[in-house]
Amino acid sequence: MSARGLASAVAVALIGVAAGARAQAPDADAIEAAAVADFQAGRYREALRSFERLYRLRPEPTTLFAMGRCYEQLGDCARSREIFEDYLASRPDDAARRAAEERIAACRPLDPVDPVPPPAPVVAPVAPAARPTTRRRTPLVVTLAGVGLGVGAVAGVLEFLGRSHLDEARAAGEDGDRTTRDAEYDRAQRFHWGAQVGAVVATGLVAAAGVVWWTRPREGRAVVIAPQGEGAVVSWSGRF
Repeated sequence: MSARGLASAVAVALIGVAAGARAQAPDADAIEAAAVADFQAGRYREALRSFERLYRLRPEPTTLFAMGRCYEQLGDCARSREIFEDYLASRPDDAARRAAEERIAACRPLDPVDPVPPPAPVVAPVAPAARPTTRRRTPLVVTLAGVGLGVGAVAGVLEFLGRSHLDEARAAGEDGDRTTRDAEYDRAQRFHWGAQVGAVVATGLVAAAGVVWWTRPREGRAVVIAPQGEGAVVSWSGRF
């Protein structure tokens, strides 16, 4: 092959390689059109990715401005400021510089959406004095019942002593000792009378303890209804 033919073949090969490279290279105009469409539709993250890709292919200041706007719309003011400062470093004209500075000043972080707190449960009032009142009455009941039982025990002892003296009086009567008989009989009567009085007092004290305990205030009862999602929780406070 002649030198002229070899040169022609190399030229054709280079032209083919260049054409293939242009065919495989991404279309910057198409990327820019897609980015603008996403931004106008409110798809700022998709628009940002397209503008970043476009800037790698065609690093122009206008693409930086568009990227700063995307970060502004996403609420990332720190990153938006960095991009706009890079844009200002490219020394745009006065109108473009004022527009970038206005965008920096206008950026506001997006407020996080607070979850709606659940409604507070509706709690019916419960009588708070029931249990403390019962506790205050318990010592009185125990005291009355204890004293009553003690008096009853003393009455039992007096009755036992009275019967003993009555037996002594009977024995003295059988022996014909009227003086001893009368004296023992008087003692037996006094002990018997004391035992009867003690029995009445003991019965009254025990009965009073029973009345105090029986008439004590009961624990308050209340039905509590607490909303829970789409339903409610019902609870009972007190004794059944």
